[in-house]
Amino acid sequence: MGKDSMINIEKLSWAYHDGKPILTDVAASIEKNTFTTILGPNGSGKTTLLKQILRVLPVAKKTIYLNKEDITLLNRQELSQEIGMVPQNERNPYQFTVEDMIRLGRYTHRKQDSADLEGSMKIIADVMSLTSITHLKDHLITELSGGEYQRVIIARALAQEPKILALDEPTTYLDPKHQLDILKLLRELIQTEDLTVICILHDLNSALTFSDHVILLHEGEVYRHGSPNQMLTTENLKAVYGIDTARIINPFTGGPFIISDTRS
Repeated sequence: MGKDSMINIEKLSWAYHDGKPILTDVAASIEKNTFTTILGPNGSGKTTLLKQILRVLPVAKKTIYLNKEDITLLNRQELSQEIGMVPQNERNPYQFTVEDMIRLGRYTHRKQDSADLEGSMKIIADVMSLTSITHLKDHLITELSGGEYQRVIIARALAQEPKILALDEPTTYLDPKHQLDILKLLRELIQTEDLTVICILHDLNSALTFSDHVILLHEGEVYRHGSPNQMLTTENLKAVYGIDTARIINPFTGGPFIISDTRS
């Protein structure tokens, strides 16, 4: 285990009731204060891997370590204070205000004294400011745009005061501007809030631009993991996705940009 690793995964396998393997001998590490992206085609096991890290699915002992401690030894409250989750495509139908929705993130820290209530309200105000949604605090969540709602869900997770933020496809269904806004926000939170980010993405260029580390899954196994520049090569993308790609220079950043061959 690396000395700065927050999460270490060792020989992790998972199969559903029909016995079909979804993950096989997965091994990877996630370093502190980094943006780690989990990539791979549909059905490669990305969400299953994230659910294992979050213990949404049962986890075998001695396969996932959080701060070098077997994650199965942590209770739910302890785990929720370590990892905040932004689920995929969540939409809550209830008539909560934005502030009420974020207050749900304080559940695992709740106490009955007034000092704790005052402290919680300050944290709620702080995370609304961090995610630039203070002006929405009295709005109903059912009235928000997709980008606004996603910021609320991120703020709710931050209200848990986690050390790790885990997100399952947080930019799905957002327009390009709001996709960039969310990814820039996550990068800022790593710096300003001492966070570690684990994120499932589909967009290769977003992963290339915003990630520090990429875990590339293929048919339930880790095909490669390392820096995005080393992982997102034309050879690796052909092997994992079955597509022909080329890398050009992004005129705005000066960094690499991936284009796909659309002729076939």
